[in-house]
Amino acid sequence: IGNFSNELGNLTFFTTFNISGYLSLISLPKKLGNLTSLNMFDISGCLSLTSLSNILDNFSSLTSLDINEYLSLILLPNELGNLTSLTTFYIKGFSSLILSTNKIGNFTSITTFDINAYSSRKLLLNELSNFTSLTTFNMIIVMFKHKIIAK
Repeated sequence: IGNFSNELGNLTFFTTFNISGYLSLISLPKKLGNLTSLNMFDISGCLSLTSLSNILDNFSSLTSLDINEYLSLILLPNELGNLTSLTTFYIKGFSSLILSTNKIGNFTSITTFDINAYSSRKLLLNELSNFTSLTTFNMIIVMFKHKIIAK
């Protein structure tokens, strides 16, 4: 993002922000939190990114979040639970993500929830009953229970 991050504070009118495929992005600029009009945020394919930091606090109008192939992320941030306007959530391609349901339980407006995760822990989805607007739910979970030993 380089010098562009300095200008983010002035771009409060942005409604869509897509930085998918930015392989060398390590952290999100703090000024990204100034995009308070954001409706769609796509950070899929940012393989080096390790945290969503605390920028989600200001995204109260966010309706679509795409964080596919975010391989370094292990835990979803607590701020995710504050995205009560979220209608579409894509979260796929994680190698070790632990999905904590207390972070997604407030998604009462969600209509599309698409998750594909590799996990060695049981995925708890009790909060799905709170998703009263849910019309599309896709979930693929791959559990690795056996070691493969080459002979």
